[in-house]
Amino acid sequence: MTWAGQQLAKYPGMKLSVTGGGGKPVIVHSIVVPKNQRNQGVGGRVMRDLLKLADQNGDMVALDPSSDFGGSVAKLKRWYKSLGFVENKGRNRDYEISQDMYRLPQGQ
Repeated sequence: MTWAGQQLAKYPGMKLSVTGGGGKPVIVHSIVVPKNQRNQGVGGRVMRDLLKLADQNGDMVALDPSSDFGGSVAKLKRWYKSLGFVENKGRNRDYEISQDMYRLPQGQ
């Protein structure tokens, strides 16, 4: 079973879309936790599991914080920064990806 399949089995009703890996950036398209499971740390556990796997494989993780599912973009950016993400602009600009934020593998 894939990592995404394992997460979906652990958290029924969650929607998860992640692509890449294996030397390419891991792109997080969406992690949508059902309303009855929100504010219980589910999204955080899923993201930390993903980051751990990406770190083990030496993969960058990239994403676009969005308010599409009811979150605040500003709060999401602060939270992602607390996980080691940087905004893809200025001196941190990575022209190989188009996502707004990224995190390089850590612990390497």
